Amino acid sequence: MIRVLLLIAVAAAGSDTASDDRPPTTLEKVAQRGIGRVLSFVLDAPASVERVRLDREAQVLELKNLRIGNPKGFDGDTAIAVETVLVEADPRLLFSNKPLVRLVKASGAAVNAEVNVSRGLNLKKLMDSAGRFKGPKLLKLLPKKRWRIEKGVLENGAVEITTQLLTKQTTRKTLERYEISLMGKDGKGVTVNEAMVHVLQSLIERAGLLEGSGLEPLVGLLNR
Repeated sequence: MIRVLLLIAVAAAGSDTASDDRPPTTLEKVAQRGIGRVLSFVLDAPASVERVRLDREAQVLELKNLRIGNPKGFDGDTAIAVETVLVEADPRLLFSNKPLVRLVKASGAAVNAEVNVSRGLNLKKLMDSAGRFKGPKLLKLLPKKRWRIEKGVLENGAVEITTQLLTKQTTRKTLERYEISLMGKDGKGVTVNEAMVHVLQSLIERAGLLEGSGLEPLVGLLNR
């Protein structure tokens, strides 16, 4: 939740190794604001990150408390919250047309999956928003780079599923550690919106929110 977009705002950034409690650099502040804006635009929902740290020497980008809000019409404030996201990549390669990222690891993910008769599934709404960039006018608004991520890892995650159909029910599931690759077709990489579609679809599947998963109240709602 989620990942590729973090690099867009810091493609030209760099900082020296420093302690965790140091004041953020100007570039890190810009990255913090930029990440939220890009996520909000692609997903058509509020998004923010509390803190960004870039260690150029170690080639690691760290984000703390990344949050993606709910689409309009859903009750909860937050759809996805991630405590820490680590991105491993050579900053010099981020200037290329097809930046290569070795690893994106998300830890402490809390997913609030909400479904109701009138709106459907909130995660599906976010995925549909990321997939809306098909016409030439909207495509012009997206960054042109194609990101190649060798490995994406989600660990220490949980999903809370709230259904509001005849009655309101809430269940909780643990998300087992899993990996995904975002190298794209023939290793050519993916655009930012394509990456978000892939990540959200994978999350929906892992959470068991698909028809036939045993969650009968959700049957058919993903096709809205």
